[in-house]
Amino acid sequence: MEYLPYPITLKEVFRKALHNVGAGRVVFGTDSSYFPRGFRRDILELQLRVLGELNLSEEDAGAVMGGNVARLWGLQEVGALRQGRAR
Repeated sequence: MEYLPYPITLKEVFRKALHNVGAGRVVFGTDSSYFPRGFRRDILELQLRVLGELNLSEEDAGAVMGGNVARLWGLQEVGALRQGRAR
């Protein structure tokens, strides 16, 4: 992250965000698009790996990776859909 006056890693960004606002207020997002660059699976995999290294609970990781957005938008969560349940 070159815009800061000091070096910082993705892991440190996640750690600070989770510490300061909690997993219930962090949402996964990406600036990847399908056109013209295409989806960047490597970026998703890196972010998932870093979140895993922070030893988040399954509940907190699920919140960050989709549960919070589902809650904010009033959508059903993917896990509930896979299990055939509606919220």
